[in-house]
Amino acid sequence: MANTQSSLAPGLPFSEAEYNRRWQAVLDRFQEFGVDAVISTFSRNHQYLTGHAASGSYARPYYLIIAPHVPRTNIVRLFDEWNVRAESIPLKIHTYHQLTEAGKVCAEVMRSLGLDRGRVGMELDLFGMTARDAMELQELLPNIEVVDVSRLILT
Repeated sequence: MANTQSSLAPGLPFSEAEYNRRWQAVLDRFQEFGVDAVISTFSRNHQYLTGHAASGSYARPYYLIIAPHVPRTNIVRLFDEWNVRAESIPLKIHTYHQLTEAGKVCAEVMRSLGLDRGRVGMELDLFGMTARDAMELQELLPNIEVVDVSRLILT
């Protein structure tokens, strides 16, 4: 399920321009890390980039997809969708119901965005992505090369 919100959520601590600046600063570091896309799962990075604290990610992964020329995309538990929507910058939101669906939904979204090949950064040394999550995504997206980008987003 995909849904896009169209306006800035009320109560965000920073302006839309500031969130745009942060997003662009991350994109500007892609060449330094040699990646085509990033799947961020660290809750502090989600808050820094979207305004949402991602407190539900302790139990299930939230996948924030960052890449040039694609919509800002977040994959979250169905249970958390409205909370994410209420506390975030405008995002395209995809949901999953069970933990066993999370990686599959992420892989489907990556394919739909044309990000199913090339070098994909994942935060392998930060809370939010387990080794199993990374291995599952590598298996579901066999044409990607996983790159550790734990130090790309400096929150």
